[in-house]
Amino acid sequence: GALARQKAAMLWSFIAEASYLPNGELAGDATAMLEQVWPHQRRVVAEAAAAWPDGRLLCDQVGMGKTIEAILVIRRLMAGRGVRRALIVLPAGLLRQWQGELREKGGLLFPRLEGVNTLIWPNGDSEKVSGLAQALQQDVLLMSRETARTENNLPLLLAAPPWDLVVLDEAHAARRRKPEEGEFNSGTLLLDLLRQLQLRRRVRGILLLSATPMQINPWEPWDLLAVLGEGGRWLAEFAQVREFYQAIGDVGAGRCHLPAARRTAALIASDPDFPPLPGAHTSDAIAQRLAFAPSSQRADLAGWMRQGAPLMRRMHRNTRSTLRQYYEQGVLPDPPP
Repeated sequence: GALARQKAAMLWSFIAEASYLPNGELAGDATAMLEQVWPHQRRVVAEAAAAWPDGRLLCDQVGMGKTIEAILVIRRLMAGRGVRRALIVLPAGLLRQWQGELREKGGLLFPRLEGVNTLIWPNGDSEKVSGLAQALQQDVLLMSRETARTENNLPLLLAAPPWDLVVLDEAHAARRRKPEEGEFNSGTLLLDLLRQLQLRRRVRGILLLSATPMQINPWEPWDLLAVLGEGGRWLAEFAQVREFYQAIGDVGAGRCHLPAARRTAALIASDPDFPPLPGAHTSDAIAQRLAFAPSSQRADLAGWMRQGAPLMRRMHRNTRSTLRQYYEQGVLPDPPP
């Protein structure tokens, strides 16, 4: 009895300290209450957690486990990575589901805000607060986007103590009011909230979840990248992004003309995070490669462009074809529906 209790206490003490040891980030995954974490989820969790405070877009298709990825990222960041204050903003209909999964799969106890005066804890206990301002003093909180995005509540959210992490599910709801390409126009209340949190430095890192980051217009995921802190020439005007992706196709087909290659190379060279192209260290050298690459190099060059762009660096998207590969490899006992 006493020996077993002592052994258990030692084990719990080790688990509590493990996240601060070398490779300690794996302790959070190993102690989560999950039967199986798929290989694609491990990759997403490792990269997104290591990147913080740089934000990420988790855009796996439905059924691929985005919520579990987010929970494991939150576990890693709250154990050993310095995240103490975390706000999760969700459609009202998902509050209970997320609260349950945070507890059952992540061992994370987040109260959810009902209205602006009531906190409900995972065990059903309720706690009255004087209003939204007091609720936002909680270090961890689940709240509905319907509450977060009202004009009256925005000042209270911006006045709250800064957050280490803000998570937004169904992030495609944060978009421009008008579907116009050529201007940085006003956003929905939800996009404005994210913009204000980021611009006023009220949050250190943002995690956005959406199975459909582009609903209608191709600039929508790029507006979300701007909220994550991406900027520079990529987001000066969308026409440059459109031309960049046109150039990828043209390079692959061997028909990227020199003027377009120079504009594309200037965009690439302006981005310090774009992976270098071996043997081409200046904008002009990159342009020459894009315009005159031999046919044997074109596919690799187009792949380098696609992989190096901010969208691929910041977004994780796994599709259901991955599940079919798991089945073929014996990881899944049954073929995916």
